[in-house]
Amino acid sequence: MSTPTARRAKRAGLLATLAVSTVAVVAALFAAPAGAEPGAGAGHAGRPRLTAEQRQCLQDQGIERPARGQRPTDEQIQAFRDAAETCGIDLPTRPRPIRRFLRNLTAEQRQCLQDQGIERPARGERPTDEQIQAFRDAAEACGIDLPARVGAEPTE
Repeated sequence: MSTPTARRAKRAGLLATLAVSTVAVVAALFAAPAGAEPGAGAGHAGRPRLTAEQRQCLQDQGIERPARGQRPTDEQIQAFRDAAETCGIDLPTRPRPIRRFLRNLTAEQRQCLQDQGIERPARGERPTDEQIQAFRDAAEACGIDLPARVGAEPTE
């Protein structure tokens, strides 16, 4: 049998080892990759930050951000895509299906949906069954053909 003093010493050694290991793991998780600039990294989810050279190239192409809260027009979106290609900026290729559908609506179709009283749910909220049905009805009134996944009747 070991003495109480030996057991305490053994516990203290294990506790110290555990503390040092925890600090090392946490430091490794939050360490920046070698050569990374401070503050560099991913912007919003799925959108990498632009470098200063890329921003300058877009400005040289005549691209300006729309005012806060203002949606870009279809022409502005196409001009941005063309400028991004010229500047060698890789744009995301596969947005989520519903977002792709909504992005492909014309300004007139969007306005028609707004005139029908359709509003997007708050960010992070899922639409209710009533909101989904209202969207389907408004799309039909506006002459918008819904993709099968968006306009399909729920199966039970």
